[in-house]
Amino acid sequence: MNEIRADEAKSDGAKLDGAGLRALLRQLAKTPEFLGSPEGNEFLSQLEHYLVPGARTAARRLGLGDEWAQPHEVLHTLIVGLCSDDGKVATHIAQTAIDPWAYLARCSTKWSHDLWGSRGISLGQLSEARVEACLLTQQHQTRDDALTSLDQVVVLTHRALAPHTPQDLSRPLGGLLSWLANNPPQRASHETADRAAAARAFRQFTPSQIAAVVNIAWGGRPRRRETSLLAAFLMNPDFRPSDSPTHARALLHYRRAMRSQQAFETPPERMAA
Repeated sequence: MNEIRADEAKSDGAKLDGAGLRALLRQLAKTPEFLGSPEGNEFLSQLEHYLVPGARTAARRLGLGDEWAQPHEVLHTLIVGLCSDDGKVATHIAQTAIDPWAYLARCSTKWSHDLWGSRGISLGQLSEARVEACLLTQQHQTRDDALTSLDQVVVLTHRALAPHTPQDLSRPLGGLLSWLANNPPQRASHETADRAAAARAFRQFTPSQIAAVVNIAWGGRPRRRETSLLAAFLMNPDFRPSDSPTHARALLHYRRAMRSQQAFETPPERMAA
């Protein structure tokens, strides 16, 4: 599929009626390449004009700025969703929706929410009360899939890391891991702010120790999934780091970082304890 550019054309015509929109949705489901035609370009312009404002409103309700609902991102997310599974959703709307514009608006908002994730904003932008409320809410959610429960993931990860962690940090490590598990990374641009927020919330740790916990919990770039302990235990509660060379190496790096001379630059909170 060609890259979607929201600024290539602006719609000068009236809003498509239901029949016209259904016809274009059928064309999209049949061949997404139709978007490269003048008719397809007009279709994209109408989607931008009538659907992007709703996505931006949804973003603002979550406390997010307009940069989280850029026109090209909203359009790309919508078109990918409509074209998935051989255009299943586009065909469904064309064939069954009483108001196809309203149906598209709901899809656009839902898929944008999925893109933003469960948190949506940097931890540094959250008050302590909002973070605690988020944790309490998510910890009591039930799961109906085959994944390990989040509480168990935290316990298993803490059990794997405790022998490699300074003893006085073992207990607060559990709280930090719970925070990281409940607030997985959403955007690379937020990672620095997230680490700073974690350092403020868990003052027993030095910045280098925070970085070490983040790297082993979320996984280190660029192979985040391959080195994340949280992800490994989420998929398999019987996972053993020693059985995975990448996780075993990551665990060695964690141990060195937590016990290095730099890591033992004692924070004032620990000196006063």
